[in-house]
Amino acid sequence: FAGRLASILFAVGIMNAGFMGVVIVGLTTTYAFSEFFGLTGSLDSPYNKSKTFYSVFIGQIIIAFLIAMLPVIDLFKIVVTVQILNAMALPPIFYFLIKFTNNHEIMGKYVNNKFQKWFAIGGTVVITLASFFTAFYTIIAYK
Repeated sequence: FAGRLASILFAVGIMNAGFMGVVIVGLTTTYAFSEFFGLTGSLDSPYNKSKTFYSVFIGQIIIAFLIAMLPVIDLFKIVVTVQILNAMALPPIFYFLIKFTNNHEIMGKYVNNKFQKWFAIGGTVVITLASFFTAFYTIIAYK
């Protein structure tokens, strides 16, 4: 239907998603870093009032750029490894989320019912097993 134009539009869309990802992930990390260390700063502040904020943001973009430009690094391995680490970080987060949502003192009338509780536990087990097997088979594949 769209012919050659379709592949060009797809390429432009993928590049745009990549650029947006760099900005969104970078800013999210910078905001989290600033909050964690009690630093002030945001994009609404001028550079001279938020030097640390802007420096962290630009610094991580430069580090990522330098790593991506090294010819000896397999970027696909980096992406797969990061995704495995993200999947392995989910079960502890789910554990605390389930504890939180099952606590009547915290949630009040919004506390999980039995079905929601067991559904969340089942989902956590499935995700934990899937991340374990994915990590295991990925490690075997790269040996």
